[in-house]
Amino acid sequence: MRNEHRIVPVADAVAGAVPLVSSGQCLPDNWVRICSPDGQVLPDGFIGEILVRSDSLFNGYYNRLDLTEEVLKDGWYWSGDLGFCFDKELYVTGRKKDLIIVGGKNIYPQDVEEIICRHPAIHDGRAVAFGVLNPDLGTEDIVVVAEMEDEEDLHDALSIERAVRNAIVAELGVAVHALFLKPRQWIVKSTAGKPARSTTRQKLLAEYPELMQGE
Repeated sequence: MRNEHRIVPVADAVAGAVPLVSSGQCLPDNWVRICSPDGQVLPDGFIGEILVRSDSLFNGYYNRLDLTEEVLKDGWYWSGDLGFCFDKELYVTGRKKDLIIVGGKNIYPQDVEEIICRHPAIHDGRAVAFGVLNPDLGTEDIVVVAEMEDEEDLHDALSIERAVRNAIVAELGVAVHALFLKPRQWIVKSTAGKPARSTTRQKLLAEYPELMQGE
């Protein structure tokens, strides 16, 4: 999936397997398709942008023709969400704008976050990964912030950081540019209680403005 942007069903016991929950099937008079950036319709199991067509679809943004033309094309709404179809059911995997592009390679922040949260010193589900532009290299750098399970473990931050960095390189083949370990409740949460990636990104960049060299 990470290298080919394709989902491969595996048994529950397979190491590194990631469970995904279906959003279900479309209601009558509603359709979805998965497309590549150039508009090519992708077959089942391949990850791309989710397009929606419906008898109840909105017909545009008020007084914003530019935005309307960007997302509504030939009757299809380009949602900005990434996902795939499998056995007639839709799975949403993330937001297109959250995708991290490192040297032409697409990195899903969820993959980075899942690896980080495996470390016993990291509070499960409390990690955020995102990309920042590196203008010198013309690509994005991966930046990560994660909450510690126990604040006392911060004294061992260097060894924890080293282990997490090595795990990411081993599994994804990319290196993390900057990793920040924080005490609990540092990461901003959404109203649903989940890490809010964009807001946490803003908070971290405000605290470490040197990361914004290309922003």
